[in-house]
Amino acid sequence: MGSDDDFGAERTPFGQYVRQVGAGLSSQRPPAPAPSREGWSRLRKEVAPRPGESLRGLVYRCCAINDLHNSWSILKSLGLRYRNQVMISEDPNIELEQLAHAIGVEDGEVIGRCYPGLGNSHRSFYGLRLGRGAVEWSLRRFSPLAFRADREAAVRAAESSGRQSIDRDHGYHRATWELADIPFCVDHWDMLHDACPCETGDVPQRWTRTVTQLHDCDRCGNSLADLRSYPVPEDMRKALTLIKALVHPIEAERESALDALPPALRQVDRNQIYSVFMQLVEVFDPDAVNYPIERARDRLNGLWKAADYLQRWPNSHDELAFRPGTSANSILSTSRALKRLAQAANLKLGDPRRLLPSTRTAAKDAPKSSSNLGWGIDGAVDGLEASIVPDHMWPALSIISALAHPADEIRISAIGALPPALRHVDRDLTFDILKQLAGVFSPPTPSDQIAAPQDRLQGLWKAADILHRWPASLEDMVFDASVRPSTMIKINRALNDFGWAVARSKPSDSPHRGLPVIHMPPAGQGNPISKVEALGVSKLASETLELAWDEGLVTRLLRLHGRRLVRAYAAAEVQSLGEEWNSRITPDSLAYDLGISYHGVEQLTALGILEADGPAFAGTGPHFMPGTVDDFFSRLEEQASRNRLMVPHPMEDPVRLVDAMRHVWGRPKPWGPVFRQLLDGDLHFEISPGTQVADSVLIASSSIPAVQAARFERSRFPATFSPYLIRRDALVLLNINPKRYSVALQKLPVCGQFSNLYLVDDVEDLARRWISLREIATRLNMPATTAAKALRAADLQEIRRKIWDRIDVEEHFGWA
Repeated sequence: MGSDDDFGAERTPFGQYVRQVGAGLSSQRPPAPAPSREGWSRLRKEVAPRPGESLRGLVYRCCAINDLHNSWSILKSLGLRYRNQVMISEDPNIELEQLAHAIGVEDGEVIGRCYPGLGNSHRSFYGLRLGRGAVEWSLRRFSPLAFRADREAAVRAAESSGRQSIDRDHGYHRATWELADIPFCVDHWDMLHDACPCETGDVPQRWTRTVTQLHDCDRCGNSLADLRSYPVPEDMRKALTLIKALVHPIEAERESALDALPPALRQVDRNQIYSVFMQLVEVFDPDAVNYPIERARDRLNGLWKAADYLQRWPNSHDELAFRPGTSANSILSTSRALKRLAQAANLKLGDPRRLLPSTRTAAKDAPKSSSNLGWGIDGAVDGLEASIVPDHMWPALSIISALAHPADEIRISAIGALPPALRHVDRDLTFDILKQLAGVFSPPTPSDQIAAPQDRLQGLWKAADILHRWPASLEDMVFDASVRPSTMIKINRALNDFGWAVARSKPSDSPHRGLPVIHMPPAGQGNPISKVEALGVSKLASETLELAWDEGLVTRLLRLHGRRLVRAYAAAEVQSLGEEWNSRITPDSLAYDLGISYHGVEQLTALGILEADGPAFAGTGPHFMPGTVDDFFSRLEEQASRNRLMVPHPMEDPVRLVDAMRHVWGRPKPWGPVFRQLLDGDLHFEISPGTQVADSVLIASSSIPAVQAARFERSRFPATFSPYLIRRDALVLLNINPKRYSVALQKLPVCGQFSNLYLVDDVEDLARRWISLREIATRLNMPATTAAKALRAADLQEIRRKIWDRIDVEEHFGWA
């Protein structure tokens, strides 16, 4: 089908006439009418927006002054998706005009305080482009010193007008406090707090509860202005004023701080300056963010160094020094950003990328093999600092700095160019294999000619790239047709020896999965077999066998096939893997047999109750061999037999374990801790006939409090847990009958091809905010129909069918 332009070339005269008439009508068409505001609600009391105030702060003050207990009461009907995520400045679905009408301000006061999306997870903060995570929307950060200034201003205003009391909403929230990377108030030079120490462990201040005023703690109600201030050190303020010139939402304030920028940068786009500034912060002191605000100097060290560097720019360019341990990629990206900044300022500065060594000056401490490089690497390396090297070559060529530079700090800073598997290998061995690979990959040169520097550099780059991407690079390594077979065999043996050296140097506690690639099978396993042969031996699917090789479930062998290195397998290994793979028990299957959730199986594994001894790929969850599962069932039955001997009489008022677990609400079900109590004899139980374990296990109703007290905190375990829940598990977590259709999950974002997966965080958030009729009836100990009548009598409104707001219900029945 042709394009619209191609189609228009064959239009008829009548069509031309219709287009002319349509164009005339469109030019006369009146503008669309403004949306009608009839029926829009408005709060009783209005507040006046403050200069530089954030939208979240403005809405909070309006809710508090109107005695609304939470912002959800007005935002739920204006497009806000989640009660606990007050993202009104970021969410494009918020009805901004209606919000402005509700709080009694002009539309522009609301729209101008939003942070619209710019694509690629970037946002505009009053014209400043911010990356992902740069806006702190969850915590309500504040400056005690700023709140004290607000209170003093309110006192002066009350005295001048003859009033006896000050305005209740005198404290307001500055927009710059929402910049996650800036931990201090740019107006009052005070470190930002985000919690009140009224309870043990501090109470984070958030945006949902609006029972108290914005300048008061939302838990204890005490004034946040009275908390201790941690001032920015005086000697740091001159340089840090540069931040105010870049980020302040009020243009006049930015202009007042313009002197903090050097003359060369005052005409450069502040987006470009801020981008370079944040890169420099990460390079100068990436650990500064870990310091508490009580240690203001340490917390601000990276920001201060970056601001000081830019404030003295371009004179500071020659002083730029990266700290030891900075990765080569960070150095390169920062150098390029500074180069672009110089171009924007119409300056030409020297290239700061002095990363690669000169072998003429590195002979003393360089690897032994670097002193005799007859194939021409000397010339290539010597020319790197002076010649223009293509950008795509720098990451791989930085390996030379890590191997051969005479300065320890330079070698350390470039260590990131080496893959994790090679960082513990003797650098003499690594440099030797680099030399051999470069000799193979360098283009052939006639004996009567001298190889061009670009050709020598090309071979060196290919060799460095092989090591830079080790071991995955070995799969796509192809020898040129001009390379002799004897040379291929020699380099293959060298790679094989190097692979074994990598294996021997690998730390025992290395977190990397699998074994290094080698080219010969382990002793006693015979010659390696091809993929086709391995499929026949293992009875595995082709994709499964390839992933097993990738993830190191089998020894990763390579063999020569013509001029290529291809995958190979050890026959005994793949046969054993196939037998275990085809007999293993998946976590979904075990969860069904137990009658618990997938996350319940993960809990059993994390607590060591079940050993995940079945073969599995990373990220696919724990798998089990049949013997392990049989042993678990046997232990459960043996404990039940011991319970019968200890308590021979029948259990009074028995309750199925699956029903007892419904008494756990607002959080994940603690299947793992409960099963541990069962197996340890701490929770008396019996086993009755049933299709699933959770249906068969009976406990006394008096033991339900023990089930309620059990907790499982994922954050306390190093294991990786699945981020998803299937629909059945999600409904069980919400205490909704999974056998009946429910509209509870209809508007929740789904993941996966079949639309039956939900994010764990989303479902747990619903569990904290919603309460089902089934749970209410359980807690009231009455039938669901009677509980529904009680809810209607209390005039409590349903959020969804048979679902209510948890806070409202718990407050009404006194459960809060």
